[in-house]
Amino acid sequence: CYKMGGASDPNGRSYDGYGYTGTLQQYGRIIGQNQLQPGDLCFYGDQGGGIAVHTAIFVGNGMVISNGLYPMQYAPVNLWNGLSWNSARSYL
Repeated sequence: CYKMGGASDPNGRSYDGYGYTGTLQQYGRIIGQNQLQPGDLCFYGDQGGGIAVHTAIFVGNGMVISNGLYPMQYAPVNLWNGLSWNSARSYL
């Protein structure tokens, strides 16, 4: 989404195709749920060391969209597919 929108790679890897949730969490500005703006990334779950297991894009009105191992989902920002909130980052 960021590439299609003309933004820098939030993984900091110049869109080389090798980023994942853990590398996304290394960049961007940490923000709280009350600071979310459309396009910010929300992180869910914890696989250890604070590294999230999933990422979704905030789209506004308290909702995120997500894709990956599951079909595209539209879900509340505070809980995604049973995974609890981890953190959020802004890259724009």
